[in-house]
Amino acid sequence: MEDLRQEVRRIEKVLNDMLAYAKPKPPQFGRADLKDTFARTLHLARQQTGSKHVEFSIQVPPDLPAFRMDSEQLHQVLLNLVLNGVQAIEREGKITIAAKFNAPGGQARRTWWKSR
Repeated sequence: MEDLRQEVRRIEKVLNDMLAYAKPKPPQFGRADLKDTFARTLHLARQQTGSKHVEFSIQVPPDLPAFRMDSEQLHQVLLNLVLNGVQAIEREGKITIAAKFNAPGGQARRTWWKSR
């Protein structure tokens, strides 16, 4: 009976650790460069293409300023989207991550991700 109790405590600890790991973390805002986040995302995605021929590209205006964001959370979201795109490609395709910036006062329009 004692062995059973120990095993239940061990399983309970493992489950609590997993729940703590999966718990959403609050954003950690800091000034970051979107181009760097995009580049890091595509660097990891390139390693996940397997035998598929996938062309990756980044389209970011050269004058896009750094801004306050949680680059880690954005990186994770983008990586998930890009890897979904890679999975959707049968043999070959192209994935482009793009950002557009309009100065304040104009109508803001941003395209974060697209796949063909």
